[in-house]
Amino acid sequence: MDRWAPRGIEPRTQPPKDTPLTWRTGFIALLTLGFLATTGCKGKVKAELEQIVVPVDVSDQECELCGMIVAEQPASRAQVVHRDDHRALLCSIAELVPYLSAPSHHGKPKAVFVEHQLDGDDSAPTITAPRPWIPAEDASYVLGGPDRAVMGQSVLIYRDSATANSMANSFGGHVLNWTSLQSELTP
Repeated sequence: MDRWAPRGIEPRTQPPKDTPLTWRTGFIALLTLGFLATTGCKGKVKAELEQIVVPVDVSDQECELCGMIVAEQPASRAQVVHRDDHRALLCSIAELVPYLSAPSHHGKPKAVFVEHQLDGDDSAPTITAPRPWIPAEDASYVLGGPDRAVMGQSVLIYRDSATANSMANSFGGHVLNWTSLQSELTP
């Protein structure tokens, strides 16, 4: 008789070692999964959803720096989404780089978007129609191309480096990535 069993009660026999899960083990596993789902995983999923940032329409928005209506400017426009979700819209890339280099009470940017050129609009400096937005670090930039800048140096933006190289050969200028462009335009 088991010395821990009360008198007159037969001790329970232990289940064989190869039993897959006892109800107790299953219950503990279920509690652990429930705890993780309501605390750790929920916070992680919520944080991941909050990280998804998309560009917005700039229809009647003013430029953060100069106050001009962003949608009325023909240059490739930019938008910066800060850590506190403040969105700064800028009417040219020449304004974007100095804006990013200045400290902001809105915190560091969590996303920077730029408009890229469409096929056929490179020779029309007055096009103000919306263009597709892409993350700034994914774009290729032609600096010093045709003089069509609203403010600062002329910067043309392309979705891929092959098109940027082709346009740089046609219009002049040189192709830069995002990091190089920032270095080149930082005052």
